[in-house]
Amino acid sequence: MLEAAMRYRRAVRTEPRQFAVVAQAEATRSTSAAADGCPSLPFTTTTIDDAADFSTLVGHVDATLAGWVGAETAVVLDGVETAVDQAGDETVFRFLHVLTQVVTTRDARLSVTMDPSAVDATVFEPLFDVVVDRRDE
Repeated sequence: MLEAAMRYRRAVRTEPRQFAVVAQAEATRSTSAAADGCPSLPFTTTTIDDAADFSTLVGHVDATLAGWVGAETAVVLDGVETAVDQAGDETVFRFLHVLTQVVTTRDARLSVTMDPSAVDATVFEPLFDVVVDRRDE
């Protein structure tokens, strides 16, 4: 949780008022890491058993966003490389397309990080309004 919060801060360059993580991990480990590292940050941790279960992931994101109506919200998706390894470009493209629609419908922003040495990021560029290459930063 703390690592995800730190990546968010570096990418978005702002402090979130609330923070939620959906991860393939043990909730107790994620929660205790957040409690030790960010005691003042309100957070929610949700876990899924299968990282390739994209419909459950989208459902968790949508449910979380539904509770944050009225707040400026950013969704940060990390670990796309693992999803591509497990499911392939085409499946991940479809997942990101649906996720983008859900986030937009909930009036939030979506930030997706990808390691261009592990994923052909150009495959996913058509899904996003802005693409930033941070390798030079």
